[in-house]
Amino acid sequence: MENQFYNSLFEIADKNMQQSGKSFTYPKAAFLYYKENDPYTADVLELMDITASNEEFLHYAYISLLNRPADDEAVKAWSNRFSLPAAEFRRLLTDAIILSEETKHTDKRISGYLSCAPSKNKGCFKLNLMQRLLIVYRKLPVSFKRIIRKITKADKI
Repeated sequence: MENQFYNSLFEIADKNMQQSGKSFTYPKAAFLYYKENDPYTADVLELMDITASNEEFLHYAYISLLNRPADDEAVKAWSNRFSLPAAEFRRLLTDAIILSEETKHTDKRISGYLSCAPSKNKGCFKLNLMQRLLIVYRKLPVSFKRIIRKITKADKI
């Protein structure tokens, strides 16, 4: 019932935008994801597990990590990378967002994230291993995913 309410809300907003001669720039899936977003925590493993195109993932990442939709400038800046393989695009995007100044001001706890940035986790071995294990992680039962997320919990980055 609740999801139907948000579907209707999106359709009303989209119709109003069209009547005003504009278009709703955010995908419906991103709009619906926004309502489920936790404004205080973000789990990068959960985010990486989302089934979406690179363009859709851009919107999900901004909502999940920055508590706001991606603006036109971000979409334009990342559009030349939409053709990259999904794993590479997602890694580049999450690194860029998490290591940005804006993320430091969101007061959001981020877990399940490993970076190759020199000031963060040392060495890329863990990151490369995690990326390879992500394929297996997606196929695990929910109970195992919860255990892994608890192990990778971290304070705000």
